Amino acid sequence: MLAKINTRLRQGFSENRNIPFGERSIILFSDFGQLPPMLDLLMYTTNISQDELSNNGIVSYKSFSEACKLDVIEKQSRDSEKQQTFKDILLRMRDGKNNKNDWIILTRRFKHNLSNAEWEQFSDAVHILTK
Repeated sequence: MLAKINTRLRQGFSENRNIPFGERSIILFSDFGQLPPMLDLLMYTTNISQDELSNNGIVSYKSFSEACKLDVIEKQSRDSEKQQTFKDILLRMRDGKNNKNDWIILTRRFKHNLSNAEWEQFSDAVHILTK
């Protein structure tokens, strides 16, 4: 994806076609604790794949000269015990170290375990469903 963005910006700003991303500012957001990409390499890998597009993405990533690290989890930044518990569960899940107690706590939030008033709070939420 990064290689395609780089290519399109070089085409769109042809006066800077020899400069990464057509000399446009690029801002990326990510959580490097997430799962690795499927069927591709991590952008910060030192290995080079056989795929030209993947290699171009790695080269594009390596052209970044500045980085800002955000280390505060804002969504769960409130000081309540529930928020801290949920934040800890998410961090353990990210690292694959969740436990039975985490599961028990999360199952309390299943739809059939919520009161009508609690469920109504989610009436405008995005729902992800399987086929």
